[in-house]
This record gives sequence, structure tokens and C-alpha cells, in this order.
Amino acid sequence: MRQGRLACLRRCLAFAALAAFFAAPAAGDGFLDHVAGPAAGAGPVPHAAPPAIDPRASGDVAFRFGARAEGHDLPLTDVHVAFDDAATLVRVHAAVSDGPFLVASVPQGRYRVTASHAGRAQVIDLDVAPGEALRVALYW
Repeated sequence: MRQGRLACLRRCLAFAALAAFFAAPAAGDGFLDHVAGPAAGAGPVPHAAPPAIDPRASGDVAFRFGARAEGHDLPLTDVHVAFDDAATLVRVHAAVSDGPFLVASVPQGRYRVTASHAGRAQVIDLDVAPGEALRVALYW
């Protein structure tokens, strides 16, 4: 029963976060903006078993994906996002966005995050602290 409540709580938090993003203005909204550039070295990435996430020792990373064209921000979907441990480059989490937003709960630590869309990738490093909620906007 406790697992069901935790899952429900996570879904509710994710929904609340997405609702807040829709209401946020496009510029100066607290997102860390990144625009696509050349990706870091590509190659096979080792995978680890998904970690058990303790809510007290994890943080949330909320992404917004878009394309900038003629002065407008257009939403992007189907963005592949991978979290690799920054020290070992072992994959700890991966997901694909269904829409222009993605919220991931990951254990505290330093991550190299790779987001790719239509054959173009962006690589950023993030530090996730317990209870922290990071907001990252990625544009192609």
C-alpha cells in the first residue's frame, strides 16, 4: 500500500510541476537555457541496474524542450534523455519525453546528461542535491 501512495505522490508532483511550466513565461523563467551545439564523444555507454530512489536523498530535474525559429519557441516531443554518472559514465536513468516536458527523480550526485532529438545531441553536467528541483530548458 505504501508503494502505491508513493507512486501516486510522484505522479501528483510531476503533474503539478508540468502545470507550473505551462504557466511560466518563456524568458527569464528560472530555467537553465542550453542551445544545441556539438555533442561530446559518442559511443557505447555501460548500463547499471536502476538505483532504488530514496525520496529524502534524491532530487528532481525538470526539462523543457523546444526549437527556436523566427523568434518563437516551438515545443519538441520525443526527446531522448540519459543520465550517466559523471565519474564513471555508467547510465543510471534514461527516458523519452512524450511532450515538451520531462521530470526525472534521480539520486543525489553529479550527472552527465545527454538529450538528443532528430540526430542532434546536447550534453550538460548537473549536480543534483537531496530535495532539490532543477529546471533545465534545452533548445535545438
